[in-house]
Amino acid sequence: MKKVKNFSKNEEIERIFKSLEDGISQFLTSDRFKEYLSAMSRFHTYSSRNIMLILMQNPNASYVAGYKKWQADFNRQVKAHEHGIRILGYRPQKLKKQELKKDSMGNIIYDEHGQPQTHEVEITIPRYFPCSVFDVGQTEGEPLPEIAAELQFDVANYQRYFAALSDISPFPISFTEDLPPTAKGLCSYTQNAIYIRSGMSESQTIKTLIHEITHATLHDPNLQNSTSDRHTHEIEAESTAFVVCAHYGIDTSDYSFGYVASWGAGKDIALLQASFDRIRDTASILIDQIDAQLLSLEKSREATPARMSDQLAAAQAQAAANESPFNNHSIQKER
Repeated sequence: MKKVKNFSKNEEIERIFKSLEDGISQFLTSDRFKEYLSAMSRFHTYSSRNIMLILMQNPNASYVAGYKKWQADFNRQVKAHEHGIRILGYRPQKLKKQELKKDSMGNIIYDEHGQPQTHEVEITIPRYFPCSVFDVGQTEGEPLPEIAAELQFDVANYQRYFAALSDISPFPISFTEDLPPTAKGLCSYTQNAIYIRSGMSESQTIKTLIHEITHATLHDPNLQNSTSDRHTHEIEAESTAFVVCAHYGIDTSDYSFGYVASWGAGKDIALLQASFDRIRDTASILIDQIDAQLLSLEKSREATPARMSDQLAAAQAQAAANESPFNNHSIQKER
């Protein structure tokens, strides 16, 4: 009888996974995705050297641009007293000079008087200069287009789900406001901790928590089965969160479709399918664990009626006592 139940659950996961594939395929042709790509195309592509400089000064930087570019292209203003991120700008200098004329064989061409002929050529000399850029978190003004719309609805039995997820999480969970501006949650492998942005809706909180639990379960660099590709990590974590939430009737498609598409780099469906087994197995395990905890909470509810609300309040209060989660770089965050 148990095998029949597991088979039915696996069929449900595959059906949900197929809906995720279809949703992402449709999202890639949507106006919202085109608007997002149009906005992102206005950000400069930085060299690997400048990327290193940016991350050394601001490890949580996401979108960076110069002072005037924020004003002109994005209608945003750098906040007062913000310090710029110093990088190397590139401004090539064009010069004209006289060079010897040569034939196709590389031989110097002489005139009728035996003098070498010259001609004017333009050359480009690379010039580098220090300049400042600013991360989006250092600016204010019109919001950037969002590829993933934050979930805003309540979840029935929210406290029960949160308590169950807290029990199965590999790492302790804390609420905090000390996160990068675009991050909803963060999983720290060196601190063995999960941080969730406080003040979010119930639906966004539950989905983000499952996302970070998946990171802790699959992507800890200390685990033998962990992969090193950040894009794969984010696709697996968000896809697992979508499947688990859908199993419990929580529709996260408005957020998950765009999130997975943003990390797919044009190969969304291929990456999704390559990770299908890991997503399916992880979702199945999490569902079993959540079900077991929900059953246990139900049995103990009458004996300890305040247990779930107390656990939720304790997790929220813990944020005030925690140190900043950004003392290291071994983290995985949901934007």
